[in-house]
Amino acid sequence: MGIIEKMRLDGKKGFVTGGARGIGKSTATAFAEAGARETGRKVIAIKTDCTDPKQVDDMVLQVTKELGGLDFCHNNAGICINVPAEEMTFEQWNKVINVNLNGIFLTDIAAGKYMLAH
Repeated sequence: MGIIEKMRLDGKKGFVTGGARGIGKSTATAFAEAGARETGRKVIAIKTDCTDPKQVDDMVLQVTKELGGLDFCHNNAGICINVPAEEMTFEQWNKVINVNLNGIFLTDIAAGKYMLAH
């Protein structure tokens, strides 16, 4: 079996955070082409603040209800504030850390709990 066959996602259900554009959109498209229930099969867009535990939990619940389960998640949501380091404020730094680190943590916890239970 070749690498392409090993990476098939036929019938798998998953989600991509930050999937509206850029790397996230390309990843979601690739997952769909590999057989996952995404673009061209079943697509749902859920506006979620990945730094809010309740919103993340609600998003995973909605995904599992609408897709009928969850087999994988791809945490892609992230931000970059392009300012020189000496001009970046502590509030800006915290926003980047909150989205890029805490958002991943919260999403992995919510999705992982579902996947472990099922």
